[in-house]
Amino acid sequence: MISVWGQGISRGDITKNDLKNKNIAQIMQLLTPHLILKELNINKSQHKLIKNANIQDELKQGLDSISYYEGGQLVMRERYTYNHQGNCVLFEELADNAGTVEVYRKTSITYDVNGNMTTYNFFIWSEDLNDWQNRLRTEFSYQNGRISETLLYFYDFDLNELQLLVKDTYNYDAQNHLISIVSTSVWENVWTNAYREDIEYTADGYAYLWTYSNWSDITNDWVADSKEEDFYNDADDLEMNLQSEWMDITSEWIGKYKNEYTYNGNHQMLTDIYSEYEEFSLQWGLMFKDEYTYDVQGNFTTTVSLFWNGDNWEEDSKDDFTFNYDYTFDQILLPLFGEYDFETKNMLTSQKNYDWSGDWQEKGEAILHYSEKDVNSIDELSSSEIQVYPNPSTGLINVSIVGFGQEYTISIIDISGKTIEMSEITNASSEKALNTFDLTRYSKGMYFVKINNSNKNTFQKIIIQ
Repeated sequence: MISVWGQGISRGDITKNDLKNKNIAQIMQLLTPHLILKELNINKSQHKLIKNANIQDELKQGLDSISYYEGGQLVMRERYTYNHQGNCVLFEELADNAGTVEVYRKTSITYDVNGNMTTYNFFIWSEDLNDWQNRLRTEFSYQNGRISETLLYFYDFDLNELQLLVKDTYNYDAQNHLISIVSTSVWENVWTNAYREDIEYTADGYAYLWTYSNWSDITNDWVADSKEEDFYNDADDLEMNLQSEWMDITSEWIGKYKNEYTYNGNHQMLTDIYSEYEEFSLQWGLMFKDEYTYDVQGNFTTTVSLFWNGDNWEEDSKDDFTFNYDYTFDQILLPLFGEYDFETKNMLTSQKNYDWSGDWQEKGEAILHYSEKDVNSIDELSSSEIQVYPNPSTGLINVSIVGFGQEYTISIIDISGKTIEMSEITNASSEKALNTFDLTRYSKGMYFVKINNSNKNTFQKIIIQ
């Protein structure tokens, strides 16, 4: 079956054993990979702010559903429902059942007033019960605008109820970078350390190294398992992703898998070559290659997948993408929290998939359906209610607020969506309040000031120079 953004993939039922040696984000990605952030500490409202900072008051063309066809026959459909803030609250998977397309799996998501995901519930239709069965539930907690803890409950068939199974704890450095996720799990009523992910950053604040460890009951300590590294060229393009495994016998990291990328002058990816390390020959062996083309607007329009036959590259499959150029990216509402798998500047309307057998034979197609949606139910502060000055600034900024009540929160957000400063006002003494922030220790560039209470929020852009 073909795939749009990792969707349209038939996934089997998840079992308890599938949860071992994984953190909660990885478990959730098994179920709905396109709905989950790689780093859950970036909340949806902040991500949307960065993408659509100048068009908050416009209507959106929202993606309602994707229909998947094989041989001209509808085989699967995905359907999305949004709340008034533009967050995806319901994701449904439909398949053919005796000639009728019916929902067989669904995911419901809830949010707080700031757009942070608070619960994630995964349901499967039970023929035995003739009802929906909540197989997995995740609850999210936040502190100072950052995710601090997640709890995962999994359905226990013996007890016929959800049981708490995994807990993740998130740790940050002084710059608010997520530096580790520690997972503990309960097996046979005993809680123990299970899995750990450590993240390192460049001097510019970009994550580039992820190290994964498992807990050893023998040494009573964390044992390195694998790591993933990103390498960039002088043009700041990702040049290689290397995945390595830790070898206890030799006490060293051994590269196992790597992806190497090339780009054109517009920083658009042209090729992605995947290789695996061959232990017998002690050499890297070519495996697969993807080739990409773009239209004049910069949309990612064709991917060709090839495999290495030992001497040459041979065609295997191809995807063609079609766009509606009447709508640009910032006019579209999508059920995605993370970044796209490919470049797109306009509204994607279809994807066709082909297999190679001497020539290209069409295998299937995905059709994307949109409708107009109003995502402006949150009241915004007028310019007369908030003033941020000086702007631009050398680092010291003042935030003046008028008539916003006695309780509200002021957050300073960097361009990646991370909250770097936060002030919670719980008892404002007057109708007009003045707050000062010292940002001199942060890098020069663009930031956002977010002010919110229970029924209002607003964003303003500031420049530190």
